[in-house]
Amino acid sequence: MSRTLAVFSIAIAAALAACSSPGDMPVADAPVSNMQADAGASTDNLNAPMSPGAARVAQIAARYGDRDYLMVDKSWGEVFLFRDGKPVVRGSALTGANPADILKPGALNVPFSRDPKLEDKVTPAGRFTVAKEPDHTFGVTLNVNEIQGADWDIAIHKIFLGFPQEHRDTRLASSDGRVKHITFGCIDISNAAMQKILQRLPDEESTPLYIVPTDERHIAALFPPTGAVSAVMHTGE
Repeated sequence: MSRTLAVFSIAIAAALAACSSPGDMPVADAPVSNMQADAGASTDNLNAPMSPGAARVAQIAARYGDRDYLMVDKSWGEVFLFRDGKPVVRGSALTGANPADILKPGALNVPFSRDPKLEDKVTPAGRFTVAKEPDHTFGVTLNVNEIQGADWDIAIHKIFLGFPQEHRDTRLASSDGRVKHITFGCIDISNAAMQKILQRLPDEESTPLYIVPTDERHIAALFPPTGAVSAVMHTGE
């Protein structure tokens, strides 16, 4: 069922892309001068409240029958690992520079070597799965199985610091989720958070990943009732 849900999420995302409103367009990046590094912004307090969107998606995950899964909250800039339905790892996360929740039509066919524009730098929301992959730069990454571009993919990995002018380290340490939209689409997290996740990740070939949309209005469409998923998929066969 997990693969079916993930594929259906992508289909819904494509439908939403066709009718994106001006409110879904990229917004200006927050000035770096407004950012403040906050040692407490690692958000490792498992008992602190989640964002309303993340709490809602956690309830949806339970209805889908998922107990062990990852969650990325684009609005607050956080990553979670859930085991047995409860968060056991929590950390700060950076996501796509474009806060839109859907990839534009045809995005998977555009090569990364074309020099991505802001409109291309999206971390799409929905339910996916991830698998561990060795990487010469990051050691181990968690690649999203369902998003495979022409010469790129999207993954969770430790923070990339190759562009100092982006101040990714300062952004990651900030408590302001608005400054955490900066990547090409991947999810950057601290090395400590990555190690904790890898240590406690379920011993499976793939793990469910819920990416909470920046715009909560997309939640219902991106995470439909399981009965609706079954009905749609059955009708399409």
